[in-house]
Amino acid sequence: MRNGDNMNNKGFMMAEVIVVSAIILVFLTGLYLSYNKLFSIYSTRINYYDSTTLYNLAYYRDMLIKNDKMNNTLNNAKGGVVNIFDNGRNSITKLSDNDNVFIIYNQKKAVDKNNFDNLNMTFLDYIDYLSTAIQYKTNYIMLMERCIDVDDCKYAYLEVYDGYET
Repeated sequence: MRNGDNMNNKGFMMAEVIVVSAIILVFLTGLYLSYNKLFSIYSTRINYYDSTTLYNLAYYRDMLIKNDKMNNTLNNAKGGVVNIFDNGRNSITKLSDNDNVFIIYNQKKAVDKNNFDNLNMTFLDYIDYLSTAIQYKTNYIMLMERCIDVDDCKYAYLEVYDGYET
C-alpha cells in the first residue's frame, strides 16, 4: 500500500462525513420546523377548544333559557356586548369566580373588540381568532373565558339562535 493512497482515503472519508452530516442537519431542521408549527397549532386548539369550558358555557346558556332570561338578554345584547353576570335582573349565578361570559350581537360580522372593557389580551386574541376562523350562522354568539390562573385561560364559543336568522 502506498502512502499517498492512504491520505486520499482519509480525505474522502472526511468529505463523506461532512456530506452525511449536512443531510442529517437539513432533515432535522425540517423536522423541527414541522414539529414547532404542529405544537403551536395544538397549543391554540387546547386553549380555544376546551371541552370543560364549552360544557360550562352550555350550562349558562341553558340556565338563561330555563330561567326565561334568554330573550331579554339577547335584546340587551343588541347594543353590542352583554356580560351575562352583570345584566341586572337577568344575571345568573357563576359556577366559578374565574368565568367571564358575554353575549355578542354580531350581525354576522367580525366582533368589535372596542366593546370590551378590562379584558386580558388573550381574550382579545381569541376574539381575533374567531373573526378569522369562524363564519357565523347566527346573529348572536356567546363567548366564555375560564381562567385557572393568570397565565392559563381556556375559551369557548356557542352560536345562539334567536329565530330571526336567514
